[in-house]
Amino acid sequence: MNPFLRLKTLCCFILLFGGALVVTSPARLGDTLADISKHRGKPAGKPDKNKALWLFEGDDGQLAYAVKFDAHGRSIAETLKPALTGRRLHQDIVMDFIKAQREILADSKTTRELAAGEKYTFAGQELVVADNEYVVVDEPRGFLLVWVRGSLPSVTVIAPAALQ
Repeated sequence: MNPFLRLKTLCCFILLFGGALVVTSPARLGDTLADISKHRGKPAGKPDKNKALWLFEGDDGQLAYAVKFDAHGRSIAETLKPALTGRRLHQDIVMDFIKAQREILADSKTTRELAAGEKYTFAGQELVVADNEYVVVDEPRGFLLVWVRGSLPSVTVIAPAALQ
């Protein structure tokens, strides 16, 4: 094999593998900007005290990871979605995001995975799971995760403070 082609192939592998590490590294609800930056790298643009955005390549194109912070600098809402409308959100990436977020629930006895059409309460609001949603809620621990599948896919985790 041509040495230049071999080097180019190796560089592509490193970039792809490195990108996968960025996508799958843990960041969890309640983390600070510094905590998230350790795992995800420097945010895109200039973050402020209330929000930050990271962009990276996923299996189906560029992904946006947006985080909203409370007055104490802790994340209260985190969303992962395709950066461009019409793109897919690869299931493996979503499952890694969900797994990392659920780690803060540990062995909670109050965590529930809800079915489509099921009613639930979160932050004092009555909600219903839509047909295209996967929902995990732990009201006592202040945790709601919603994976929206379909034409505008996203996966979001929020604390009650995000709804106030």
